[in-house]
Amino acid sequence: MTGLSTPDWDTALFAMITPDAIARGVARAIVDRLEAGGFTVGRCRVIAPSHDQVDSMTGAQITGRGQVFRARALHALFDLGPSLALTLVDTRSRPIGQRDSDAARLKGAAPPAPAQPGSIRHGLCALNTVLSLLHIADSGTDSRRESAILAPGNAWLDGRHLDSLLELLTPAVPERRGHREVVRAVHGRLIATVGCVLDPETAARLLEASSAGPAEEPRLAGVLTALEESADPERAAPFARLLRHDFTTAGEPIDIDSMELLLGTLGVGLDAWERAVLETSQHFHPPHAANRKGARDASTVAVDRSPGLTERR
Repeated sequence: MTGLSTPDWDTALFAMITPDAIARGVARAIVDRLEAGGFTVGRCRVIAPSHDQVDSMTGAQITGRGQVFRARALHALFDLGPSLALTLVDTRSRPIGQRDSDAARLKGAAPPAPAQPGSIRHGLCALNTVLSLLHIADSGTDSRRESAILAPGNAWLDGRHLDSLLELLTPAVPERRGHREVVRAVHGRLIATVGCVLDPETAARLLEASSAGPAEEPRLAGVLTALEESADPERAAPFARLLRHDFTTAGEPIDIDSMELLLGTLGVGLDAWERAVLETSQHFHPPHAANRKGARDASTVAVDRSPGLTERR
């Protein structure tokens, strides 16, 4: 396979299937929906943008507190793994303006909550503004600029190699965890292990409180009470803060690096998917966030149509 010259961005749009989509095993479903919307893949290539490349494309320079958080969220996304860059060619010969607006509607809005039914982000349950499955440039001009940053050079492959790339990138076990599942798992590991640095009586109370019934809110209240009444409440306080946090935009963001250091004292940590979900959802609210009022995560309103593919009803 030999590389092709730089694509003609006067006749194509730059698109990128992002690492969250690849991890979830929905890359092929995205391509199918793009084709159903009148776009074919002219060229393709695997890319692994660096943090500097991502910052250059988004303008997320480290100059202020909000931009730091934005950069961290985007870095967490691209730390998940490679992306699949595509050139999208219109198969319906639409005027340029209509082509670009149709591509935007097909992609869907970000954040995904208002993403219109029928869009890719809505249909495949994008988790939040950053973990939103794909990017499509707004115009040929933006395509030229973004591709020069994220996919420079002539390493493009002909679109006929797309099926092979999709097959090779499909995970053996697609990621199914949404915001609710991630938060519950992290909280659960913390409750199970925090007793090892506290007194035995508190450890026993934590386990009793965590198994006190099916209702999530009363269980958590019992766990927090046990921590507050421990023999060393000062030592327990940082762990209690993590348990109170729902990892959405509702609260003051927690520094994930510091959180991992704290969890490390218990012998536990975060996997890459957990880190990405928690980091991004603190700054870009998930539309179906886990909370203590019983809100549903995207995965609870989804139905499996085929292996590795999750779609809304």
